[in-house]
Amino acid sequence: MSTAVSGKYLGDLLAEAKHEASGEKLLSGSYIERAGKITSKSFTPAELCASALAMCAMITMGFYADNHKLDITGTTFEATPTMSDDSPHRITKIEICLNFPDKGFTDKDKTSLERAAKVCPIHNSLHPDIEQVIVFNWAK
Repeated sequence: MSTAVSGKYLGDLLAEAKHEASGEKLLSGSYIERAGKITSKSFTPAELCASALAMCAMITMGFYADNHKLDITGTTFEATPTMSDDSPHRITKIEICLNFPDKGFTDKDKTSLERAAKVCPIHNSLHPDIEQVIVFNWAK
C-alpha cells in the first residue's frame, strides 16, 4: 500500500496530517473550553469533513465544466457541520452554500453543474443518515 497521508498527534487536542506527495501539512483540533470560552486551534475533524464535501463537489463540477467549456473559476463555498447532542457523538448534517460568479450560465448549465455536485465521491461516501444540504447561489 502506498501512503497518501501520514500524521501524528501533537498533544493538547491537536493533530497534524501531511500529504506525502506534496509535503503540505494541515492541523486539526478539537473545540477546547478554557476560561469559559470555547475555541479551536484549527479545523475540527467535522469541519474538515464538511470542507471535503464542498471541495469535492466543486472539483466534480470542475470536471464537468472543463468538459463542456464552462468556467467556474472563482466559485466559493461556505460549509457548516452540525453535530449530534446525544451519544454517539457524530455529524448529523452538513450544510454547504456554493456561490458562483456571473459567467452567463444557462439554465441547462446550472442544472448540469448542480447534478454534478451531487454525485461527487464524498457525497456518495457519507452515511445516508447524514443530511446533506447544498444551496447553489448563482450570481445574476
